[in-house]
Amino acid sequence: MAEHWVNLPKRNVHVADGVPRLNNLGDYRFVCRLKNGTLAAVQYSVEVVEGAGYTQGEEQRHDGFRVKLGRGTVTNEGEASATLTRFVTLPAAGGCKYKIKAKLNAKEVESPVIESRRRLYFQVIKMANVAPNVDYGALQTDFLGAADKLYVDLQKKGGDGTIPYRRLVSQGESAVKKALRTDAKGAYTLSSHDPYAFALVFVDMLAVKTELTQSYKVTVGNLPDQEVINLNRFLWHGADATEDQNKHWFVMARVTGEQSGGSELKRRKLPQANLSRNDIQLSGNTAAPDGGYKQITIDWRNVKQQLGLAANVRLTVELSLRFATQWQAGASPRVLNAIFLATRAEWQPRSAAELEATIRHEIGHKIGMVAPNPGVGDRPDGPDTYYKEQLHVGPHCSNGAHFDRKTWTGNPTCVMYGSDHPARPATFCAKCKPVIRKLDLGSDMDGFFYTLAEL
Repeated sequence: MAEHWVNLPKRNVHVADGVPRLNNLGDYRFVCRLKNGTLAAVQYSVEVVEGAGYTQGEEQRHDGFRVKLGRGTVTNEGEASATLTRFVTLPAAGGCKYKIKAKLNAKEVESPVIESRRRLYFQVIKMANVAPNVDYGALQTDFLGAADKLYVDLQKKGGDGTIPYRRLVSQGESAVKKALRTDAKGAYTLSSHDPYAFALVFVDMLAVKTELTQSYKVTVGNLPDQEVINLNRFLWHGADATEDQNKHWFVMARVTGEQSGGSELKRRKLPQANLSRNDIQLSGNTAAPDGGYKQITIDWRNVKQQLGLAANVRLTVELSLRFATQWQAGASPRVLNAIFLATRAEWQPRSAAELEATIRHEIGHKIGMVAPNPGVGDRPDGPDTYYKEQLHVGPHCSNGAHFDRKTWTGNPTCVMYGSDHPARPATFCAKCKPVIRKLDLGSDMDGFFYTLAEL
């Protein structure tokens, strides 16, 4: 049996790691030799011994889903000895088997069985001081998926790159994302393998900086000098030393309220007062040694002085603060050959199992999963469990789970489910695997449209 890598072009850079020669790449080179002949016409054809099950609609929709130039006639043009060469384009799927047959009069010959393979390359890039616990061998085995004939052969190349450390990356700020991508570009060394290569970029934490306004009521007989406020999410702190020094997490604090006094308990509305940046401090224990604040302390002394307060005070504090929200396990930019992976979330280390699942999930996105149902363009028909949005971002698989208007229930059985879940496995489900096998991993993949080298 001859292995043939159908998604890679005939370039010398790909002749390595089990690919023996250029003829095992790209279009299959069919050669027929005639000796001592007269004018003759040789009929040739491609027999699909085992296919991926492309439907008629898929084959009609995209050239890459069918055999091209798989049948025809070649002639020796009257030469006594001739070598006839044709190039046959095999479908994009992995793990398929073919034979090339040639017939001259009553004599027929055939090639050995040709089995299709696909190959992509990846490089690991890590922030300084970030040490992900990843079993790359298991990752490669899962995507090769020999039992399911996925044959997405992931080759680790280039040596691990290192980029400057950033504790907390703001996914909502274009300048910050651009800086991170520029860092990754400087460490990326697989440009010679583009557009069939991507980078796994391991960072510390990924989140979105969000400004929120919340109200807190303080009712006291005698207003204390200081008050502790517990917050329900982490403040944006720890991302940048200059920001921290300037209390970037603080936006504004407004105080309103009323005071009662005397035997008649008459109430009077208090004039509005503002708390300054210096009146509010971070406090409490952090979630990790290097940060993670969910508590502040308010110093009331300036407000008391402004309003002449002493006792029987009921106040409402309106706080506008910047928080870290939408913590992300990973991000796969739609048209860039890079995947960014967080090794911590909400200041806590992500387990090896969580990280392994996220890597597979994001690579799935990078190569085109989850394909829509029905398929469009160069995407095969996706699984009937395909969904988009529904509280998640992007295309995903709902196998094992159910969405009812605003709530997800059940236990997802596919790594392409759209959110971290205790039951989500690190493997693709039985509905997604046949789709992965069909994917066209050639040069027109959306996820590889721009490369880090081109930034």
